[in-house]
Amino acid sequence: MENENLAEMVKNQDEAGPPRFSETDLDIPLEEEADIAEEANLEKAFDIKTVILSKWFEKNHEKFGNINHLKASIRGVDPSKNLIISVLADPTDQNPSENAERKVHVFENAHETLVLDAPGLSMDVFNNGFKIIYNPTLSVFLKCYGVKTGLFIVFCNEINDQLIPYAISKLKNTDDGMNLIITEASEVIPKLGENADLEALGIMYKQISRYNEQLTTNQDVVDWFLKRLTEVTDVNHHLQIDNILISILQ
Repeated sequence: MENENLAEMVKNQDEAGPPRFSETDLDIPLEEEADIAEEANLEKAFDIKTVILSKWFEKNHEKFGNINHLKASIRGVDPSKNLIISVLADPTDQNPSENAERKVHVFENAHETLVLDAPGLSMDVFNNGFKIIYNPTLSVFLKCYGVKTGLFIVFCNEINDQLIPYAISKLKNTDDGMNLIITEASEVIPKLGENADLEALGIMYKQISRYNEQLTTNQDVVDWFLKRLTEVTDVNHHLQIDNILISILQ
């Protein structure tokens, strides 16, 4: 009897086909889920990674004649969190003497402020932030403006010894890196010779209207604005001018 029951069970199983299981019965991750998990474990690829300001400054500050690193020992003050520097009182002084007047500036939370992890060509300090210029490739220069909320990156071509902006992006203080935006200088150069739209410029930047008689081409406008930048010490004002230059050369 037992053999007959077993034979009957085998017969029934053959007729019904192989046993069926749902995906939930199998302890095997789906291929899509496995791919997602694998990607999460891979380090994101960036053209340039970020690093905290205090570490970057330690490696780069000796290149900058306008900035001194003040390694003050103050009770209760962590030097990795509070970066103390002195900057020239006259930022236009190209050959400062040892006794040139300087101002002390403190970057609080320098261990949380991010900059690009690349050699800097120059650094300028403003009341509401700082500017670092990088040259990561032969064809791309970066003007990076540090503010409380993150880092604005202005992508520039070098044309006739001038840094001409063509794009802007922003990194948050939690971002691990950034990728380059490439625009060839050959795309920008023809636009410099075009006639300037002085009416539109007057709407975007009222002060320029007083100089309309001196401005004809976009190159004239670029020259005027770049000279203006040497007189400006506010990060937001710098970004305003960079945005205007990008808009007229697109």
